[in-house]
Amino acid sequence: MYSKNDIYELHTGVSAILQSPEKLDEHFSYALSLNLRRIKDIIESIEGERKKMLGEYDKETRETALKCADKNSDGKPIMLPNGSVSIRDKMYDFTEEKKALDEKYKESIDKFEAFMKSDAGEVNLHKVKSVPAFNGSAIDKIFIMREEPKTEKEVK
Repeated sequence: MYSKNDIYELHTGVSAILQSPEKLDEHFSYALSLNLRRIKDIIESIEGERKKMLGEYDKETRETALKCADKNSDGKPIMLPNGSVSIRDKMYDFTEEKKALDEKYKESIDKFEAFMKSDAGEVNLHKVKSVPAFNGSAIDKIFIMREEPKTEKEVK
């Protein structure tokens, strides 16, 4: 019913929403938390497979990002709030090196992408009738939690 990619996207969206400073309806917040618990084993499986399949690729990509990162006055990489590094001055260098890494690890990347497209197995998500207004792209990632309308009246 759901691919591993669907579940990973849901995890990313739910985590972002729960960490946001916005006040959430308690029923919606409960649904988010419950779904995080329900997909925990799938997420751990995905993370384990990613380490096995793409561990070296991720390591080399991180090293390249740090090498090309903008530096502060102490010569240390400038970190962004999301945990990544700022790369503006050497973006061309980073892009070229990243392309080379993508080519070097193409087979592993393709295998992982195929794994992510595969069926996640039985997932019993807690559905909600509506998703509250929320700023950011995280809301798009949790769309699979929304209950499908059952009648024409509910669609309106």
